[in-house]
Amino acid sequence: MRKIFFLVIVLFAMQHLSAQKFVLMKDTERIESKDSCVYRVEGYDQLISKEKFRHHIVIRSRSLESAWLDWLSWSVLPREIRPFIKKCEPGLARPMFGPRRLFNTYRGLMLEFVLDGHGNIITVFFYVSKEIRDKITEKHLKKMYNAIMKHKMPLPVVEEILASNKEFYKWDDLSPDSTRIRCQVDIGEQIEFFEELKNFDWQELKEIRKEREKKWKEYQEKKWKALKEREGCTN
Repeated sequence: MRKIFFLVIVLFAMQHLSAQKFVLMKDTERIESKDSCVYRVEGYDQLISKEKFRHHIVIRSRSLESAWLDWLSWSVLPREIRPFIKKCEPGLARPMFGPRRLFNTYRGLMLEFVLDGHGNIITVFFYVSKEIRDKITEKHLKKMYNAIMKHKMPLPVVEEILASNKEFYKWDDLSPDSTRIRCQVDIGEQIEFFEELKNFDWQELKEIRKEREKKWKEYQEKKWKALKEREGCTN
């Protein structure tokens, strides 16, 4: 019995180790720049196939919903590679999930998360600029990946994402089991801002973004009101 139990542990450990092998993605439509390298964990294709999920949700970058993933990305980022990312120039083309091409760039390093509708992280893709490819080693990728996989998206965040998309897309049959969630976190684009946050907490980041969205909305409303008043004066 002990031998069988030991064998199970060994097999589990071997499977876990094999899942940590990173491969460079080649000849894929998702790479839109020759200066970009994309690494993924080997053997996860079957887990993220579209056939397994009826509903596909994309979380907008730098949004309220992405605050937790932003915090997670920053918390696992090795300190020794941060200076290299900061030296990178912005502008590398990034894959977009829809027809819109706004903010179609990333700087140095970007993480793409794939989650299920329960908040479990299925896998993570690492987009690395070629100018720092020799600085971010497979050891760094494994360290980040293993730290990320210990986490699960908080239930209130998942429920908020599902509820907002169900209402927006009129998905009456939307459920956690039928849903796949993706989000891209551009570490390089936000690295200076993250460094300024003394006690980086994802809820703090969410509140900051709420305040910014509120001010932006007020600005847009004021601008729209002024435009209407000018039109009234000319008529």
